[in-house]
Amino acid sequence: MENNIETYGNRFVAFIDILGFKSIVENTENDTSEYIRIKNVLNYIARVRSDNYQGPLAKYGILKEISVFSDSIVISYSQDISIGGSLFHILLDLIFLCLDLLNANIFVRGAVTHGKMYHDEKVCFGPAMIDAYQKEEKIAVYPRIIIDAKAIEMGIKYHGQSNTAEWECEYLANIISQDKDGQFFLDYLSQIQEFDSTEAYINYMRRIKNYIMINLSKEYDSRVREKYLWFAEYYNKVLKKVFNTPNDLLI
Repeated sequence: MENNIETYGNRFVAFIDILGFKSIVENTENDTSEYIRIKNVLNYIARVRSDNYQGPLAKYGILKEISVFSDSIVISYSQDISIGGSLFHILLDLIFLCLDLLNANIFVRGAVTHGKMYHDEKVCFGPAMIDAYQKEEKIAVYPRIIIDAKAIEMGIKYHGQSNTAEWECEYLANIISQDKDGQFFLDYLSQIQEFDSTEAYINYMRRIKNYIMINLSKEYDSRVREKYLWFAEYYNKVLKKVFNTPNDLLI
C-alpha cells in the first residue's frame, strides 16, 4: 500500500519580531503619525506576503513560504530548492526587509535556524520554528537577527548550483558578522550595493543616525536603552567598515 503520510521537510527558518510593537500600538490612539506609521508597516508586510503567493513571480513556483502573526514574521526555504543557496536567499530577503522597516523607524529582532518544519501558505509548525522563536526571544536580545551556527554550516553544504562551497562561504561572510558575545548576526547595514548610489546610502544612514540619537536622548529603562546603545555601536562599526575614514555620520 502506498504511504501518503506527510512528513516535515528540512528548511531554513527565520522568525522575526517587530520590537516595541505593543508600545507603538498603544501610542496610535493619541498620535496620528504613529497610527499611520504602524499601518504602513503592516501593509508593507502584508504586501511582501501577498507578492510571494499572488505576485508575478508566483507563476514560476513558490520558492519560499511566508507567515505573519500580528508583530511576527516567519520566512522559510527548503534546503532542497532547485537553485540552491537557500540560506543566502533567506538572508537576502531579510536584508531588504530590515532596511525597509528601519527606514520607517522600526527595529526588528530575530533568529535563523535550520531543521524540521512544515510550512505552506496557511500553516507553519515544527521544531525548527520553535527553535528560531526561542533563540529570537532568549538569545538575540538586541535589535539583530542572529544566525545559528548549524544553519550556516548547512547553508554552505547546500550551496547555490553555480557556486562551490568555498564561494558560498565567501558570499555568506559578506552578509554575516560575529558579535562580541560570539553570536553570528545579519550585517544588513553594510550592504551599500543594495542602494541606487553612494549618496542614497549616505542619506539613508543619516536618517538612521538621527533616529538613534533621538531615542538615546529619551528616558528609557536600562533594558530599552541598552538596545539602542547596541545598535549605535553596530551603526558606527558599519560606517568605519564601509568608508574606512571618520566622517560626520558617526554617532
